[in-house]
Amino acid sequence: MALVIYNQIQCPLCHAVIAEGDAYVATTAFIHDPADPLWPYSDAAIHTVCFQSWPLRPDFVAAYNAAAARANLPNRMTPEGRLRAQTMTTPADIASKMLDTLRPDLARNTPPITDYQLIPAPRGLSITLICDHKRDLSALKRQLPTWSKALRTHLIAQGFDPDDASTCRFSATSRDHIARDDGTFNHFR
Repeated sequence: MALVIYNQIQCPLCHAVIAEGDAYVATTAFIHDPADPLWPYSDAAIHTVCFQSWPLRPDFVAAYNAAAARANLPNRMTPEGRLRAQTMTTPADIASKMLDTLRPDLARNTPPITDYQLIPAPRGLSITLICDHKRDLSALKRQLPTWSKALRTHLIAQGFDPDDASTCRFSATSRDHIARDDGTFNHFR
């Protein structure tokens, strides 16, 4: 996100300073080619009034949304310049989306992962992968570091703090264990 220091930075459209209390539009640096005509406005704060009357606004919004989609970022910009979060806004949302996307791969996994449980924690997330049979549990436990690394990488790429992402923990259990323990999840790390 653009660094906004009130009364010190200028709107690149009107060149007046952004004062405390001014409404403004600000984005991350999403255009990296200095030859692009929109480059000076990427990673900048623009007064909302200036932005709304700017002839290049539709091009800017389209470029921002295309860059966000390519980077798999959760925010999209409305035509007015407001950023709105898509469905992935918390580590649990991101992990759930990632695991749902990977569900066909999970089912082809050896052993097959038939389900998962997500438990949001104050920082990070607890994820339990579930296989059908206790005989498959040791093989699944050996894979936990790989799944954990993939999720942490995905969370960091989505803009979450690496410290929060590192507190995401994976564990494993089997449907056999859940049935034996009357539906209680016993997690095996």
